[in-house]
Order: sequence, then C-alpha cells, then structure tokens
Amino acid sequence: MDSDDHMRQIIEEVKDIVTGLQRERQAVEKFEKAQCTQQLLEPVASDMEFLSQLRTIETRLLELGKKPNV
Repeated sequence: MDSDDHMRQIIEEVKDIVTGLQRERQAVEKFEKAQCTQQLLEPVASDMEFLSQLRTIETRLLELGKKPNV
C-alpha cells in the first residue's frame, strides 16, 4: 500500500463489499423460508426488488468464478 489514505480506501471498499454480501445473504435466507402454494399471484414491487437482489447475487457469484446452485 502506498499510503495511509490508500489503506483506508481499501478498508472502506472491503467494508462495502461485506455489507453488500450480508444483505445478499439475508435475501437468500428470506427466499429459503418462502412457502410454495398452488395459487399464482401477480408480482408486486417487493417481489421485483427481491428478484433483483437474487440476480445481483448470481452475478457476483459468477464474477467470483462460482456457479450458482440453481
């Protein structure tokens, strides 16, 4: 590391990554708890947000060189 400022910047970036991963883990846990039914419902805004979070997780896994278990 070139300087204290550079080190602080790297630390902040790592903190941001960890925070994002924690949110993504929570989204997966929420998905795992979902109950399936035979009734079909129209998606609402929160469903679309959840789908977006799952896609973000998949993208990050692919970036890390891991295949998602779908």
